Amino acid sequence: MKLQLIILNIALSASIFGCSFISAPKAEWEFSKLDFDTVSEQSVSNMCMLYKNFEPEVFSKAISRDFNPDKQLFLDAVALIVEKEKVEQIKFVKDYVAAKVNVMSVTIKWEKTVTIKNSGAVFTIKGKSDLIFRRYNGDWLLNSINGDNLFLSTANKI
Repeated sequence: MKLQLIILNIALSASIFGCSFISAPKAEWEFSKLDFDTVSEQSVSNMCMLYKNFEPEVFSKAISRDFNPDKQLFLDAVALIVEKEKVEQIKFVKDYVAAKVNVMSVTIKWEKTVTIKNSGAVFTIKGKSDLIFRRYNGDWLLNSINGDNLFLSTANKI
């Protein structure tokens, strides 16, 4: 009798809460279980490489059209910084990844070394960022940045 009550309780809970704890969509579960660690690493590495080897048109393609707060302002600010500083090296360590099928949040601690172009002075800048990526047509594009902005943190007063 106790076992029947437990089974009935589980069945009722499942119908009330939409069975979400019993069965998640298999494709979403498999994707998150198997790939988000790799996808997050590749997405952040790609953004760092594009930033270090900055070409406005190429970098722009990695930023979502609905970048928050404003894509063009962000691109203009990055271009201004890259004009004055050369990124020598970027290192990052992932702290946390949270993801669904089309949205991924990657929290990183980072350190970048830059050279000021007009003086040759070298600086190391450190920070912690939460990079939000959205998936568009199979590509992970940067959608917003919270915390210290890896791409806008500068040694110069611009």
